[in-house]
Amino acid sequence: MTGLSNEIDAATGDGWARIPYGEWPHAEGLQRFGREEADAMVGYFKSTWNRIKRAVVGMPIFRGHPDLAAVANEYPDKAVYGTIADLEARDDGLYLRPILSEAGAALVNEKGLKFFSPHWLARKLEPKNGRPVFAPAFLVSIGLTDRPNISGTSLVNDQTKSASTMPTWLLALLGLANEATEAQVKTKVTDLLARPETTALANETTARNAAESKATELAGKLTAAETALANERTALVNARKAHAETLVAGAVRDGRITEASRAVWLGRLERDFAAESTALANERVGGAVKTAPRTADLGNRKAASPASDRFVALVNERTAKGESWESAWAAVKASKEGKALFEQMNAPAATA
Repeated sequence: MTGLSNEIDAATGDGWARIPYGEWPHAEGLQRFGREEADAMVGYFKSTWNRIKRAVVGMPIFRGHPDLAAVANEYPDKAVYGTIADLEARDDGLYLRPILSEAGAALVNEKGLKFFSPHWLARKLEPKNGRPVFAPAFLVSIGLTDRPNISGTSLVNDQTKSASTMPTWLLALLGLANEATEAQVKTKVTDLLARPETTALANETTARNAAESKATELAGKLTAAETALANERTALVNARKAHAETLVAGAVRDGRITEASRAVWLGRLERDFAAESTALANERVGGAVKTAPRTADLGNRKAASPASDRFVALVNERTAKGESWESAWAAVKASKEGKALFEQMNAPAATA
């Protein structure tokens, strides 16, 4: 760990503290800290992932180094006294902007812990004069100290030491073991951030239930509409069939067609009512004398009557105004006059 030789409140006069570049001796070897290492630390500090992580846990400032397993017993105070708000790599060192809590400021001003000691991870380089050389690569935390000298630097990449550098309180919150790696912490936090909020999930459930209820309601209305349409179609078919039978019965009674052709004309009207009803109206039996024949459907002799002509005339009056033939026929049949005409048209004729 490299202690800063400048006081927090008098480092540069602008609220920044400095870790100078240089080669710093350590019990494990030699720490080589230069601009390249500082740039790498700043780049990682300002990366998207690290910004997210710092938003959750921050880069803490401790009293000493309780987060370093090798010396944690020497620092029973696990409280966080501030955070590092920003980093800058400058020509003469790595600059940090600390933000201290009231308790942290009291440690500096009243307890004399006026110096910074960085806790960082380092990668191993080629040895120098038989001594191991390490390059600091990742800043973990800062310790407040009154001894700005080299003491217990964390070199987790050293083959002889592999202690976890993740704060134990963070690992406990995430439900991870004390040996969890940064990659495991990253995966866990990413998963937590991706989960929907409880309120949003409840709103989504409410909206889904409402949508399902609406869909059920619309399905019921569709079924009712389809049933009504089927009933209308059946009624239309029945009305057209009854109309065709009325026209054919009138034509037989008026002597325009013979009883033998009744079934033929019913079939023609069923295939194309509009065209065949016109043809039936113009049909004449060649040389035949108009009679009042016995109808096949009633089995009685019917007297000649203008009832069918009047009935058809009433229907034509309505269709001339744009109403469909089926609708006009049903309306006339339901009227007082039409009902009487329809009864006359289908009444058995008096016998002599």
